[in-house]
Amino acid sequence: MFAFLLFTSIANAQVQTVSQKKTVGQKKMTWTTKSDKAKEIAGQGSDHFMNIELAQAYEEFKAALKLDPNFTVVLVFMTNLTTEETKKAYAEKAIKSAAQKTEGEKLFASTVATGNTPASNREIWAKLHDMFPDGSMIGLNYVFSRATPAEQFTAAKDYLKKFPDEAPIYNILA
Repeated sequence: MFAFLLFTSIANAQVQTVSQKKTVGQKKMTWTTKSDKAKEIAGQGSDHFMNIELAQAYEEFKAALKLDPNFTVVLVFMTNLTTEETKKAYAEKAIKSAAQKTEGEKLFASTVATGNTPASNREIWAKLHDMFPDGSMIGLNYVFSRATPAEQFTAAKDYLKKFPDEAPIYNILA
C-alpha cells in the first residue's frame, strides 16, 4: 500500500511538472492588471468576444474595469465594443494606460489608435502574432486581419492546427 501511495505521489508530481513546463515556455501576451479577479473576468470576456457573444463580453469587460480602470487589454476590447465618443474615450485611455505596460500591451493598444487603417493594423497583428504565437486571441485577430479571403483561409487552417479546441475558428472556416 505504501509503495502504491509513493508511486502515485511521484507520478502526480511529474504530471504537475510537465504541465507547468507547458505553460511556462509559452509565448502569450501579458495582461497587466492590479487585480487577479479582473484578469479572470477579462479572460471570460475574451472568450465571449471571440465567440461573437458581444453582450456577454461587454458586461464582463465592464466588470473587470470596475476592479482595474487602467486594464489596457480590457480598454482595447471596450474600444472595439463601443461607438462614437465612448469608443474614442476608451481608445485614448487604452493608449495612455499602455505607456507603463509591456511592449506587447503597447502594441496591442496601438490597434485602436486614431488614424489606423486596415493595412497598418494588419502589420500590428502580424507583429503580435510573431511575438505571441501561443495566444489564441492574438492568433484569431491575426486571422481576421489578413488582407484577402485566401490569406484568411490559410491563416485559419494554421490556427486550427494550433488551437483545435477554439470554437470560433470553426465558424470562420465554415
